[in-house]
Amino acid sequence: YDEDSLEGKFNENEYSQEEPSSQHTTDSLDLVNVDEEDDGTFQGTPLSEIANICQHPPTLSDMKDIRDNNHTFLIKPFKYDPNSPDREPEPFYENGTYVDEWDQDYVRLPCSQSYITKNGTQRWPIIQGSLTKLQHLSETQMATMEDIKETIEECAGRKYEFNCLERLLNEIYSGDERGHFMSTVLSNLCSLALNVDKICSRPPPLLRIGSNRTVTMSQKQAASLLACAFFCLFPRRFNQKIGSEYENYPNPNFNTLFHGGRSGGPTWKIEKLKCVFHYFHRITEKMPNGVMTFRRYQLPESCVPKWTESKEPLCEIHITKNKSIEDV
Repeated sequence: YDEDSLEGKFNENEYSQEEPSSQHTTDSLDLVNVDEEDDGTFQGTPLSEIANICQHPPTLSDMKDIRDNNHTFLIKPFKYDPNSPDREPEPFYENGTYVDEWDQDYVRLPCSQSYITKNGTQRWPIIQGSLTKLQHLSETQMATMEDIKETIEECAGRKYEFNCLERLLNEIYSGDERGHFMSTVLSNLCSLALNVDKICSRPPPLLRIGSNRTVTMSQKQAASLLACAFFCLFPRRFNQKIGSEYENYPNPNFNTLFHGGRSGGPTWKIEKLKCVFHYFHRITEKMPNGVMTFRRYQLPESCVPKWTESKEPLCEIHITKNKSIEDV
């Protein structure tokens, strides 16, 4: 790319640059004109060249070798054995032991003994009873949309609207899709939520703004947490007003996704629900045994780029045209 005009065209044999045009400024990028010898499907650097910039993956430390107080493991660190690729990660604490953390530095889980109702009783037994009942209805092919609604509201202790979820299950899904969700997927979601204390064994930390923290969990643990989100089980997340504990966090519970108003929900909500339900369907068929790590890293003030003063040119760019992301 021309550093002055930021214009450029890709030729299959070489890069060519054009003289700056008076119609363009240093803040513009001409993405309209395509080289005549190009097939018209992309502009810039070939994707094959960009993909091969890093020919070797970065070296990762073995989990057992990590000695970082800011790295929290929800699983027992282990060394990957290519001879046992299907090994299931084990929860950090064994034998169904759950070690709770109930403060502003950790995700407050519904299985905590500190999660109590307004009258001082623990909410987890209420949740267990309600989910067990729904699971039985699901397994006997008797569960209805109304049963899901009653279960979620009883678990949360508050009323919600379910127009979007109801529209998806009762109007958009085919009879087979609806039947499979109600009789099979729903039962698995109940099981994942009911066993969150055994699957996770400890709550994940919150990766707060300005912190340098890392959390590693299994895909099954992530699935269990998402099942809790489906049933709107995470405490205190309904209040995101200024000054509240979670004002700077997105609400993980699905109640805002279920709400659709009189129209039954906008298209984007329906499609998002379809995507999440497809994930639920896949983990019901086969639970993956992978491990995932999330890291929040804050750059030191001395390393924060001063964008308005930067003279660095743009890196090589590949722009795909007339193709969907699945075709690239």
